[in-house]
Amino acid sequence: MNPCYRQAILKILSSAEVALLEIVSQAAVAQNYGGIDLAKGAAEQVKSIGSRLSAAEASTSAEAVQTEQTTDTLPSRAKLSRPKKKSGYPRFEIKDSTLTKVGWSRKGNAEYTQRISREAFDVVVDAVAEAGRRTAGPVPTESVRDLLEAGGQDPPSYQVYSILAFLRSRGLTRASARGQHIILADMAEKARLEWTKTEGAGV
Repeated sequence: MNPCYRQAILKILSSAEVALLEIVSQAAVAQNYGGIDLAKGAAEQVKSIGSRLSAAEASTSAEAVQTEQTTDTLPSRAKLSRPKKKSGYPRFEIKDSTLTKVGWSRKGNAEYTQRISREAFDVVVDAVAEAGRRTAGPVPTESVRDLLEAGGQDPPSYQVYSILAFLRSRGLTRASARGQHIILADMAEKARLEWTKTEGAGV
């Protein structure tokens, strides 16, 4: 399948899954259990289709790489290979009421840092918690962004993603699918305790 078509289809399926999960949430509020089951089943089928397409794409890419490695043995080709992701990243440090994310840029082949204030951290954590309360299933990142914007608090995108990565690194959220998060119980309270503990330890 043409890669452009595949990506377009995957994007449509992802949007459909998010829309179906929103229906699950609406049905839960209305206590319409039949609607919950129907929308949840449809969402699972859509996700399954997307997973199969993604797996097929990964398999095709792996076969292409293997073929290239077998047929093209020129030394210069090895220098053009894509840099591997560095292990041990991202790292998070909290000091002087600032959360610092230390990441690795494959494009620049170097470390980079992102700094986030305690105020921005609390605002995003509260938005994540509220999104979790409003949604019966996994929470899309866009739902968090929408809540922040609606509340007049709209920190830069990189800060939202960095805070979500911090929460995931501490086991307070889990990735469900690309751009979607499962929010654990008492996440906001535990996130603030984690901040205090990490800052106190100087980690």
